[in-house]
Amino acid sequence: MAPSTSTIGKCDHCEKVVKDNDSCGISCSKCLQLVHGGCVGLLPDEVKLMGRIRNCFWVLTCALTMTSSYFAMLAEGAIRALATGGTESRSNPFNLQVLNFKKMTSSSTQDRYRLIVSDGVHTNSSVMLGTQLNHLIENQNITANAVIAVDKHVVNHLQPGKSVLILFDVRVIQKGEQIGHKIGTPQPITSVITNQTVSNNAPEQGKTFLNTGKAPKTPLANKTNIPMAFGSPGGGGTIQPIMSLNPYQHKWTIKCRVTNRSGIRTYSNAKGNGKLFSFEVSDSSGEIRVTGFNEQVDKFYDMLSVGRTILLSGCQVKPANKQFNKLNHDYELTLTQGTIIELGSDVDDAEVPQIVFNYISIEKLDTVVEDSLIDLIAVVKETEDVTQVTSKSTSKTYDKRELILIDDTEKTVRLTLWGDEAVNFDGSTQPVIALKNVKVHFLF
Repeated sequence: MAPSTSTIGKCDHCEKVVKDNDSCGISCSKCLQLVHGGCVGLLPDEVKLMGRIRNCFWVLTCALTMTSSYFAMLAEGAIRALATGGTESRSNPFNLQVLNFKKMTSSSTQDRYRLIVSDGVHTNSSVMLGTQLNHLIENQNITANAVIAVDKHVVNHLQPGKSVLILFDVRVIQKGEQIGHKIGTPQPITSVITNQTVSNNAPEQGKTFLNTGKAPKTPLANKTNIPMAFGSPGGGGTIQPIMSLNPYQHKWTIKCRVTNRSGIRTYSNAKGNGKLFSFEVSDSSGEIRVTGFNEQVDKFYDMLSVGRTILLSGCQVKPANKQFNKLNHDYELTLTQGTIIELGSDVDDAEVPQIVFNYISIEKLDTVVEDSLIDLIAVVKETEDVTQVTSKSTSKTYDKRELILIDDTEKTVRLTLWGDEAVNFDGSTQPVIALKNVKVHFLF
């Protein structure tokens, strides 16, 4: 006998007319509520039992449909590929589900968030959110169970079987409260990698291995990424993005461009007199400050001209001193005896982005927070003579020159040069100058 098609009620949520052979609009966006509540209709007594049976079927159908739809949103296999150094899922963007997160508080650096993410098959708890994305959690855009699209990322392979995924740019695809549950039954990737490593290292049956006391030879995983000129402690590491550097890495190399360099300054403390300089480098991921002292000043200063591409390794990585370092990086570098700096080739120069300026007009400087770093382009309207300033704390004398700059807004601003930059600057032709990361001070 053909099933009846008579109306038996309406759905309380979507107001859809429910018939006894109808699935109550499982494609309706509001039907997610029905998965939890079921369809409550005005059922006649004679079909109440049949209606209950159908309700169970409708709920099951809705649940399976929604789960399948959510699972299809995720990049299945991405976590395994990233953790094992594969390239299959490294292309951006790819989608992951955020299962949970934890705030990592630090007294010396900006707070960071550690995430647990899933691709529906595996979970990874070694995931860090870039500090520039903290607002996504603090504003509750990213909550537990949310699905995000990863547009920019990097993987730090710290040691065999252990890596850290750092997210630099993400978008929220589906909010956590809309999904409301973990998608699939993912397993921790760490146990999978551990079991795989044990299996791969196990001796083959029927073969005897003689322990010679020497480590077995293993091929380089990515030989083209290793600059062969690097061989001393701290060198020889694969090239890493600047924004991925942290104190827990050991052998690393960055391919970068020098974007700024200070003059050589002297200091005096309980250990004696010394000299230092600092410079800033950048790549496509960000920028970081580097400082050199004494022997490193003599060894590296002259080769680090602004605009030059270099390969840098063997530095000490330490928390950035935000009193003096305003760059958007949690850490800064110090040159050591093990530091190696190699000048980049023409190929390296083409691979590293040119210096990027984000100019602000002079008339908008009053909207900038004091001590901020800004980029400026202007004409040197006036050049004052070099003067000497004596420090009250050290009684040392410093060379100083002040310039008056003007731009197309016809507003002016005073720029102060110190040290060799002050002595060597020639403003007689009223040149156009571009300034990178200059600090803003107000005189009132």
